Amino acid sequence: MKEPFKTIIQALADNGWLMRQKKFQQELRKSQTETRREELNLSVQYIDEFKHNIYEPLKEEVRRLRTAIEAINTCKHRLQCPIVDKLHEKHCPPSPGV
Repeated sequence: MKEPFKTIIQALADNGWLMRQKKFQQELRKSQTETRREELNLSVQYIDEFKHNIYEPLKEEVRRLRTAIEAINTCKHRLQCPIVDKLHEKHCPPSPGV
């Protein structure tokens, strides 16, 4: 039973099939590794672009908005300010019974 198996393996080896198969598998692994590396590089690039184009500008806008909202308390016109009234309406709606 072992003899035919050896003969088949020997025939495949003599034909170079086993070597081509190993080489193919190595090339496939190399290609998969390169693809994964490219995916990781694209992910890093996407994160950097997101931070630069979205996160940082948004962070700056939020900082400016927070500064403006904090300045309302010291503004001499705050009692008649329509913007303060709108902010107050949005965050403190009137009670239904009032």
